[in-house]
Amino acid sequence: CSSYKGVGDKPTAASIAACWDHSGIDTVSLIKASKECEAFPRQSECGVTLVKRARTILLVREALLKCSWTDSKSWVALMKALDAGEADLTSEDLGALEEMSKGRAEFNDARAATEAAVREAMADGKSVLAATGGWSHASISTKEVGRALEELETFPRISEAGNSL
Repeated sequence: CSSYKGVGDKPTAASIAACWDHSGIDTVSLIKASKECEAFPRQSECGVTLVKRARTILLVREALLKCSWTDSKSWVALMKALDAGEADLTSEDLGALEEMSKGRAEFNDARAATEAAVREAMADGKSVLAATGGWSHASISTKEVGRALEELETFPRISEAGNSL
């Protein structure tokens, strides 16, 4: 998403999540159309390919509808749908399916958002140099960094950057 706003070159978790919208995802018409295509007698090669692609896209759409930007575990279904699609389809099929590349991009963005949340939590709630001299521990907090780290650790396929946090 080109509207990421963050500190330096690192986007914030909120700016990443704001880039994606699932309100337009439709599975009903895709199910109906693919069933009609599949039921047609003497299917052409093109028809067989279309049905195979439709099944993959349906898995991706259904997984996306279950994904939540506040629950790392909810992204497992999308990871599995994308992996299955990449295993079942040819590179030509994958190239023709924009939803596969967008699904992978959103998955990667969700992972980046969990990493950004950990970085943000690490930047807050730490000891600070007091104006009167010495260090103040009044603002030390582990709650947010612990919560953010837990979300990161439950996200499927943590990146190298995430593992280094």
